[in-house]
Amino acid sequence: MAGFLGLGPKDLSHDFSYDVNQTQYNTDPRLNRSYNLLNSQGGRLNTMADKFQRRADEFLDPNSSWMRGNRANMTKDIYDSSSQQGNVLNQMLAQRGVGGMSSLISAMSTNRAGETARKGYEGLLNQGVGYAQNYNNMGLNALGQATSAYGQGANVAQGIDQRATQVALANSQAVNQRNQYANQGLYEMKAGNAARSDAFNNALLGGFTSLAGSTFGLGGMFGQATGDVYNQNFGPHNVSGSTK
Repeated sequence: MAGFLGLGPKDLSHDFSYDVNQTQYNTDPRLNRSYNLLNSQGGRLNTMADKFQRRADEFLDPNSSWMRGNRANMTKDIYDSSSQQGNVLNQMLAQRGVGGMSSLISAMSTNRAGETARKGYEGLLNQGVGYAQNYNNMGLNALGQATSAYGQGANVAQGIDQRATQVALANSQAVNQRNQYANQGLYEMKAGNAARSDAFNNALLGGFTSLAGSTFGLGGMFGQATGDVYNQNFGPHNVSGSTK
């Protein structure tokens, strides 16, 4: 009603919002370098562990290039030595007038060489097992160091993430507080404006009511009440019309 009449108090207006300072988190370059170094070190150690393991497998493989090469060289040396010994023995027997023994000596040399080669091959297998164990231990050691480097790098990365998360949460909390303050202030301001408007409307309505009562009611500004005029002209009377 007050608005319709162009009256009433003017609504209060205020901007409760304000700028929130946002913290920008920048990772310490030293932490980045540490993470990159640890990650790179872990990668190199992991590569070394793979190489050591493959080398260990090679020593255990009877068909590997290492085994084939060493076995071929060993066999050649054994049979060459056996042949030389057979020739020397044949020459000694020939000098003493003993002949016809070359076939027997050759067979004996061959058998002896075969037995020597068999034992030599077993020795190569045992040697390969020993080498494999050494390389396997080196591989496990490198793998453990790689795991440690990766773990340290993960700790550095976790610390960076935690700091970034803390900053983000603090920024979000500051924005939420600003929004809550602005919303609460706006709500209270609107409620206050409504209450002031209601109070003014009530006062205005009360004034109109009083004015109307004094203007249009009996005994108002247009003269005396009808009963008073009758009494002045005819005097008081009862219901039967007799005067007292």
